[in-house]
Amino acid sequence: MIERKPYAVVDIDGTIADTSERFNIATEKCPHPESGRGRLTPCFWDAFMDPELAMRDKPIEGTARAVNKLAEKYHIVYLSGRRAAMQEVTERWLRVNGYPYTPDRATVILRPKGKGTLEWKGKFLSQIAKSGKVKVFISDSEYETRFAEGLEIETVLLVKMNEPWSIPMN
Repeated sequence: MIERKPYAVVDIDGTIADTSERFNIATEKCPHPESGRGRLTPCFWDAFMDPELAMRDKPIEGTARAVNKLAEKYHIVYLSGRRAAMQEVTERWLRVNGYPYTPDRATVILRPKGKGTLEWKGKFLSQIAKSGKVKVFISDSEYETRFAEGLEIETVLLVKMNEPWSIPMN
């Protein structure tokens, strides 16, 4: 990320990508998606992270236009808990659906193998926040937006996952 523009960090799943169909298919493949500890099972996550299913995600209404507008002022950093093995399919999905994705406008950062999503995202945000270049963080996760606020990053919490944005884009 050599780009000189400030960064707008944007989550993907549930924020710009409607994952409801993929979630439903993964739930069908793993009829009991929650373990006894209230966590989704490895079977569910393997199905949910299937690259072919990810290509079936629909863009959330208005988000491609909004992210392109952000890209006029910011370098977009797509920060996702998707597995690193999904890098190619994620980049393709962004291009096919009209999101800014060229090295001069955007970067895709996916979760390395063996790392928990929340812990990894927190460490990554902490690291890049030190640069002072992160100006906005957009996510459907209340936990992640609270964490970013603690780093003094302006945040936008999308109230409902997989719903159109209602962010004024002047």
